[in-house]
Amino acid sequence: MAHASHRSIDMTSGTVWRQLLAFALPVLLGEVFQLSYSIIDSAIVGRFVGDGALAAVGASETITRVIVGFFTGLSTGCTVIVGIVFGRKDREELKEAVHTIILFSILAGFVLTGAGIALVDPAIALMDIPQAIRGEARDYLMIYFAGVAGLVLYNTVSGVLRAVGDSRRPLYYLIFSSVLNTALDVLFVACFHWGVKGAAFATILAQLISAVLCLAQLTLTSEPWKLHWKGKMNRDIISSIFSTGIPIGFQKSIVSFSNVIVMSHIAYFGTQCLAGWVVYSKISHILTTVTQSITAAETTFVSQNYGAGNYRRAEDGVRVTLLSAFLIDLVLIAFCLLLRRPFCAFFTDGEETIVYAVRFVLVIIPFQVAHVFMSTYISVLRGMGKALTGTVLMICGLVGVRQLYLMIISRVWNTPITAGLGYPLGWIASGLFVYLYYVLRMKPAFEQFAERSPEWN
Repeated sequence: MAHASHRSIDMTSGTVWRQLLAFALPVLLGEVFQLSYSIIDSAIVGRFVGDGALAAVGASETITRVIVGFFTGLSTGCTVIVGIVFGRKDREELKEAVHTIILFSILAGFVLTGAGIALVDPAIALMDIPQAIRGEARDYLMIYFAGVAGLVLYNTVSGVLRAVGDSRRPLYYLIFSSVLNTALDVLFVACFHWGVKGAAFATILAQLISAVLCLAQLTLTSEPWKLHWKGKMNRDIISSIFSTGIPIGFQKSIVSFSNVIVMSHIAYFGTQCLAGWVVYSKISHILTTVTQSITAAETTFVSQNYGAGNYRRAEDGVRVTLLSAFLIDLVLIAFCLLLRRPFCAFFTDGEETIVYAVRFVLVIIPFQVAHVFMSTYISVLRGMGKALTGTVLMICGLVGVRQLYLMIISRVWNTPITAGLGYPLGWIASGLFVYLYYVLRMKPAFEQFAERSPEWN
């Protein structure tokens, strides 16, 4: 296969930390801009419509993550497959993998639309959303799922580009669509007064444009990963997508479902408390996005080096990822704690909502470091295409431990803060489970593989 272009990064050689950083920064910026969809929607809705609408949008987004998370997991599986094939330098196999993956994602988008619309009403009932905001939550969800195929396609196409080391082009398209999303939010919500419906329309239109731009790039490129629309989908590749992506997707859905349960406990304390939790969640999500962007680079790094047989180099990537993510997270935590009230007031001017949000930030944000450990070690398994074990361990912590805690604490000491602490407790438990598995099983396996691999520089 031809050498990677200057727009892509071959991570099988060169300085580890520089390559991880060069790859992670565009990914991070892209994730931040993608996160801006949610933040801007919430801020404009909170400012121009009210705390009830803010709570409705926040609760709706928690529900969407349950279903969308599964298909995002499948997209991650696609990224891993492309990364491994790219590492092998097999041009024909790469061409077939890209063709199959894109067609698969288009079909998956249609399936997600139908499943999402069908599950809107049951999901709202399960969350026990306050009656006063149920109508707004339903409106948002129906519109969002009607156009969610664009999000699935964008995640898949950008994942393909990232797997071959091109993390810049998806960023450029996402920046454009994020700016468009902001403009549409202002137009639909602030000017046309469409409320949460306007926020939903702005989001799906911006996502669709991102997907079209990325798809055009993949079709028009002259690189070996160019998308060819002719031919059938490869069954073996689809099987690999399912074997790698379903465990990740299942984990994301179950984790998101667990978050739905946490939010239902918070909703018990009323609309203002729920709105405060939504504000805290936006701030927390920024930190988790930073961590996940860094570990996304780790996943690509490990998958390419695993495919090339550079096992010691893959292990070095784990250490560099952990240290860099940890240091960055500490800085962000301090920043959030110092500016907690201005950050919270950005979303709403409701004093009661701000008070709840500030309390959640002050108590829970310091626990974000646990998310670093959890994300770092699960990304190793994903990069090797063996995500099932990691999924099981994370479900044990994020679902099992978290729900057991909520069940007990709601009967013993039921307050907004004690209920909210169930959120980071899941990170702590899952991080511990995955770390122990890495130390006891994965690290020795890396060392055994390395003994049989060629030397690398």
